[in-house]
Amino acid sequence: MNKSIQNAQDTLQRFQSSFDRSGEGVKQTGKPNYKDYVKAEKGQRPPNFTPKGAKRSGAFNEAKRASGIPVNEQPTKVTPAVDKRGNPIPGRDYHFKDGKIIREHSGGHTYPDDPSQNRGSHFNDVHGNHYDY
Repeated sequence: MNKSIQNAQDTLQRFQSSFDRSGEGVKQTGKPNYKDYVKAEKGQRPPNFTPKGAKRSGAFNEAKRASGIPVNEQPTKVTPAVDKRGNPIPGRDYHFKDGKIIREHSGGHTYPDDPSQNRGSHFNDVHGNHYDY
């Protein structure tokens, strides 16, 4: 089987397994509704939606797909990432022509109070889902 097809099937299977048996959160087309996947149980690490075996570009492309951005579309603008207070943080914000932004957190996150939430370099799609690389 083609590796990209297998990766797509693995990703879809991970998305679908995060739902209850009713299939709630899945559109009638059978494609995942990415905006419903962002929340993890309290105290649990949010799931990683990067296709199995993918590196940085694969994670970025999957974040684009989840955000409804064609994978061949280039950002119109790339800006340094800032936190909620406007302070610069390691990473970039990729702005696309439809106003959507994919954020790269190249420095990851460290939470001394809850190390289970620590995360390495990743992208966030428009729904807040994580794509580790």
